[in-house]
Amino acid sequence: MKSNFKKSIIINVAVIVASVILIVGALIYFSGDINFKSAEVVKNRSSQEQAAAELAHLADLERNQAVAAGYQAAVGRLIPKRSQLINFPPAVSSLATADNVTANVTFNNDATPPASAGSAGNVSFTINAQGSFGDVVRFVNDLETKLSGFLMNIASLQVSNNGTGGAQLNLKGVVYFQ
Repeated sequence: MKSNFKKSIIINVAVIVASVILIVGALIYFSGDINFKSAEVVKNRSSQEQAAAELAHLADLERNQAVAAGYQAAVGRLIPKRSQLINFPPAVSSLATADNVTANVTFNNDATPPASAGSAGNVSFTINAQGSFGDVVRFVNDLETKLSGFLMNIASLQVSNNGTGGAQLNLKGVVYFQ
């Protein structure tokens, strides 16, 4: 009986040790699988969050499409097509006549085409004008405020006495086109 008892204890201890080893082995195996699965869940969650953010951005763009179309139309009215630049000298002459100034507009042969579909090209111009000093000042002010349909940048402006009590204007700038 004593030998059966020892044998029984050894078998029970061996079963317990084997069970512990089996449980530890299973925990180690499943913990690696759990780490892999949790990393996969985090990655999928991150992808879902990124997709949701992109969808929100797309929805915002679609919502603002009407506003952008209005701005595009406004830019189209402000920046004419290149073929419409032919109307620039008559528009300047009309302002000059209204201000009692004689003006001559010439385009330089240095047009820069638009770099891409959404950008503007430009061409430089020179305006030579004569009139009284007050009329020339009013003409320059009207060029800046009343010349509609053209976007221009004045690069240089020189006003001098023309010798007969009047003023001579030499203005250089660029006008933009689509």
